[in-house]
Amino acid sequence: MRIFLFIRQPSFAKLIMADIAEAVRDLGWEILWMDLEHRVAVHRHRPFAEKERLVRDIVEEIRAFNPHLVFSYGIEYVCPVFEELDPALSRPFHEILGLPAVFFLFDFGSPFLSRELDAEGLRLFERWQSPDFLFFCWDREALSRMKAFGLLKSHYFPMAYNPGVFHRIENCGQHGRRTNILFAGGPTPERILHLSAVSDLGLKIHGYGEEEWAQDPGLRACLHPPITDRALLNQAYNDAKIAVNVTRPHGFSSLNMRVYEAMAAGAMMLTDEKGDARLLFEAGSELVTYSTPRELRQKARYYLDHPGERAQIAEAGRRRVAREHTYAARMKANAPLITDFFKEQQVFDRIEQTASKDPDRALGLLTSDPVKEMVKLNQDHYHYMMARHAARKGDRKLAARCAALVLEINPHHLAASRLAQSLQDPPLTEAPVRGL
Repeated sequence: MRIFLFIRQPSFAKLIMADIAEAVRDLGWEILWMDLEHRVAVHRHRPFAEKERLVRDIVEEIRAFNPHLVFSYGIEYVCPVFEELDPALSRPFHEILGLPAVFFLFDFGSPFLSRELDAEGLRLFERWQSPDFLFFCWDREALSRMKAFGLLKSHYFPMAYNPGVFHRIENCGQHGRRTNILFAGGPTPERILHLSAVSDLGLKIHGYGEEEWAQDPGLRACLHPPITDRALLNQAYNDAKIAVNVTRPHGFSSLNMRVYEAMAAGAMMLTDEKGDARLLFEAGSELVTYSTPRELRQKARYYLDHPGERAQIAEAGRRRVAREHTYAARMKANAPLITDFFKEQQVFDRIEQTASKDPDRALGLLTSDPVKEMVKLNQDHYHYMMARHAARKGDRKLAARCAALVLEINPHHLAASRLAQSLQDPPLTEAPVRGL
């Protein structure tokens, strides 16, 4: 399998995609990895002809690689990734490449938080409900919201870490772990509130957003420059007795990368209470959770005063992440799912190509035993194709029965809802489509 992976945004997220790229290579799959932000940045102020040439060169490089699938950070693949260069280059990336894609959602925001979709949102979600897209989401609560939008090919893929970057350094510091409590990251109101409760316990904050952190007098003295080099960040985690995590609001139940990276380096993790913490780890044995600033302070003081218990939890956590929570382990576990997704997408694509020339043969292919037995991920779309091709032949009864089957499997399948309505006699008045 050949995979094209890319990221467009200028953030630490590019490190996640680089780690996933390495894990994909470990599977034996071929990869083409692009940091598009880096390539675009040097062309921002150049003449339009050079910008056009850049885009043409990128697309030609991708097509020469001839990937089977695209791996996208978030929904960047359906965004106009070259629009910043010039409005004339504003076509969404997926329209340029025309390839099926796997999305890795490690942030959860628009358009998934909408309670009711506008016309543009409806078109987008209808497109995503096709066999061409597979979603991996880091957060179980967010995952349930996606399925409520009819995106049934959405699966759980927690964050993880790269053991080649984050690991325990043997004989790190002859005097042991010298930092009592470490936090690495940017400020949010929740982080300022919680970390202020431990600011006098030897807290170190390595993070950007100095002005926001400094608004709290206690945290001002804890500030240190952000660590952008991951080898140095690994060193900092190796030097810490306790690493604290405060999840951003968009992580409803999930754990961010900080948890896995700090645990891999052997720091005891003290993280806010999230459902996924108890799902993925033994709370109290492999990491420790807290719910309030007061509880954070109490537990931080307890484990600073009980180094034996702290070290035991830290080592159990380190062993657990090394065994189960690397990106290589995540990709190995999900490789069969990705392979099935690609095979089904290819079959549906061939059937659609056949239908454009011979609709009867396309319907025959759909009803053949090999196709029926192969389809696992796209049961809703399978019955939708049956309904659509039956309707083309004029068999309204079969079309209506198949459309009803789609809506039993996926009540939010937008194209099937519209088809079922058109088969009503008389048609029903269209009702607004709501997300959750």
